[in-house]
Amino acid sequence: MLLAGILANLWHGLWLHQALYRSFLLYLCAALLTLFTANGFLAQFIFPEHPFVADHIASITNLLVIAAMTRFFTHALTLQSSHRWLRRAYHAVFTLALLLLLSPLLDLYTEGMQVLIFATLLILVVGALRSLFLWWLGKGEGSLLFLAHLFSLIGALSTALVLMGWLPGSLLLHYGFQIGLMGSLIALQVMLAQRVRRIERNQTQTLLLAERAQAQAQMEHDHLEQQRQLMSMLTHELKTLLAVIRLRLGAKNPSVRMQQQAQNAVMDILSILERCTMSSRLDDQAVTIEVCACDIEQVMKELVAIRFSERVHFQQHSPVTYPINTDNTLLRVILGNLIDNAVKYSPPETPIKIQIEDVQKEKVDGWCVIITNARMSGDDLNPDRVFEKYYRAPGAHRHSGSGLGLYIVHELVEQLQGKISCHCDSDQVSFQLWLPKNI
Repeated sequence: MLLAGILANLWHGLWLHQALYRSFLLYLCAALLTLFTANGFLAQFIFPEHPFVADHIASITNLLVIAAMTRFFTHALTLQSSHRWLRRAYHAVFTLALLLLLSPLLDLYTEGMQVLIFATLLILVVGALRSLFLWWLGKGEGSLLFLAHLFSLIGALSTALVLMGWLPGSLLLHYGFQIGLMGSLIALQVMLAQRVRRIERNQTQTLLLAERAQAQAQMEHDHLEQQRQLMSMLTHELKTLLAVIRLRLGAKNPSVRMQQQAQNAVMDILSILERCTMSSRLDDQAVTIEVCACDIEQVMKELVAIRFSERVHFQQHSPVTYPINTDNTLLRVILGNLIDNAVKYSPPETPIKIQIEDVQKEKVDGWCVIITNARMSGDDLNPDRVFEKYYRAPGAHRHSGSGLGLYIVHELVEQLQGKISCHCDSDQVSFQLWLPKNI
């Protein structure tokens, strides 16, 4: 049992950093030596022909146990913050036990042990009272410390009574001391095991708090980075669009093309501002859903009629209508951004193909809208990143944009319990939007 206790206390490694665990290890080792010698193993197996040597060593180990016990209780009772006289009393007993290590060789062991055992009894009584005081203060270790002192008092008191001749027999001296020693060590082992578990819990909590703080710091860093990207994008895009408008205002006789460019620039500015507002609402989780009956094709035709009607072609399939119960406003934002993206990032005069299919996903009926456009030369679109916030393909910077359109589409599609994906091949790009017919 003692050997298992030594190995357990070596394993957790606290003895490397805390004097309390180092002194308890010494206490365990001294107790192991004492039990080994007191039960005759030393005389029987190591010094069978020299019993007096074994007796001297047994006496020395008894003194070592008292010294180690005193040293341990000095740390366990937190005497560093207690009265000076109490610290000095424990230090005096510890020093006396070390000085008496030579007493077996000088044939003064019995006399010295009588003095030491009474001094030990005195500090054990004081230590028991100190333990009760710690227990009263609400420290759970106080109860186990008090129990350890009681066992130590039993062992020390039985030894003292036999040495004084008040109790007969060497058996009481032999077994009383050992019972008190083992009982005390068991109580102290339980106390230190509880402390180890508490330390491990505190370390785990500290680690969790550190991870949370790191995650919070990373979130704040990402937020600041997003704000920086937003300001950089707004500065660049708005300056470009405002330059177009300034050119229109500075012209005395603006051409039709110039007027159209100015009008498009104003619409682009409004589009960027609307997307920034929607992105902020998504980040704040302020988007609400109001379900109503609507028709996907009708919504798309209304959006196309505003701009680019000559380039968008519907591939009509049966049925003629495409009813859906969803949020009409969010649906318009999704489809508008997808159409605007297809028109903006495809070669001029090339058609934008739109088809709507009745598709069931995971046993849920829904409509799949497929928007296909031709790719521009030098377009290096990454389908895996196209829905990331502020992502713009390398070739996309030739056109005004916020890098928010497809991010907003992805987030709103999730709000409507749908799915969106991007597929690219060598000459065209298609976005496949699936929405349930009822949410």
